[in-house]
Amino acid sequence: MQKQSELLEGWELVSINDILEVNPSKPQKDVVPPNTPVTFVPMPAVDADSGAINAPEIRDFSKVRKGYTAFQNEDVIFAKITPCMENGKAAVARNLLNNFGFGSTEFFVFRSKGAKAGHVDKKDRVVLVLEIPTTYIKKHMAPIRARVSK
Repeated sequence: MQKQSELLEGWELVSINDILEVNPSKPQKDVVPPNTPVTFVPMPAVDADSGAINAPEIRDFSKVRKGYTAFQNEDVIFAKITPCMENGKAAVARNLLNNFGFGSTEFFVFRSKGAKAGHVDKKDRVVLVLEIPTTYIKKHMAPIRARVSK
């Protein structure tokens, strides 16, 4: 585990749970009309190199609310299965239609709790999440991955 003395100046060592919500709850079914268009992100739409969502689809809210992973603008989605996880398949959700995104059940969702770690802004919070070593994710989130894949 990294020590406080090994961090960059102005950074603070905190638990992921202090700054992020992992796999937040889905939106309520009545938050928007059922036929509201929302962004749908299949796994192939996540570009592991750029961290962007390319070529998302548009689907009705009622068609994707159940059975898919929900996220919103500025959330980070991260593949939870191999080989996608090993390839670092992760993206920042941006420009989602009506602020709602849904995608593969094979995504972890990381949402900022708005915690301030030093002078961390939105961009830096994203970097914090994307820079988490894959080995850490595999070790600490393997139980989640195992439950989902059964």
